[in-house]
Amino acid sequence: MRRNDRLAGPSTGNPIRVDPLDDSGGPILKAAVFLGDEGRIREDFANYFRLWHPLFPFLDGRSLSLKLEDAFILARELSNDRGSNNTATSDFPAFPYLSMDEALVQSTIFRAVITLGSLRGDTPEDAVPTITHDRLRDLRSPQQAMHLAQLLVSACQAETISEILALQGLLSIQICLFGLRETRPAMHIGGLLTSECA
Repeated sequence: MRRNDRLAGPSTGNPIRVDPLDDSGGPILKAAVFLGDEGRIREDFANYFRLWHPLFPFLDGRSLSLKLEDAFILARELSNDRGSNNTATSDFPAFPYLSMDEALVQSTIFRAVITLGSLRGDTPEDAVPTITHDRLRDLRSPQQAMHLAQLLVSACQAETISEILALQGLLSIQICLFGLRETRPAMHIGGLLTSECA
């Protein structure tokens, strides 16, 4: 498979472990979520950086944009290599060049960015539902958000990710929850930020 140079980029030496919760809400995004409505994903991504990023400029837009392009390229190449059989594509991680815990952070950040970018009206319920790509927008569930936050804190405490990456992931979740008007879980994330990763 021919790959983009960035896809063959830095490796931390930690192999990706296959997530046993793949189809039932596993924390690591798979390449298959980037197949299909690419225009809609790009629009949600752009909306986040147009509306939310100026208020909370803690993410590097250029770096995330490159990672998004890499995920699209990887998904297309896997789809082309495997024909119309999307089951093999659905098992492949979206960020194969990262360690499992770094991929968890990137998956969390992309979920938050796309979820916030998908909000179109005055209330979170006005967001346009997308069945195919709901894995990118599943931070609408405070339970899922809190589960991801706990995984990030555990990775930070185990020192498998840097504190900066953990903070970016946790801030992404917190801002997403505030955007969805889930204030109690968002404040709980604030407590995690000050107590666990400080």
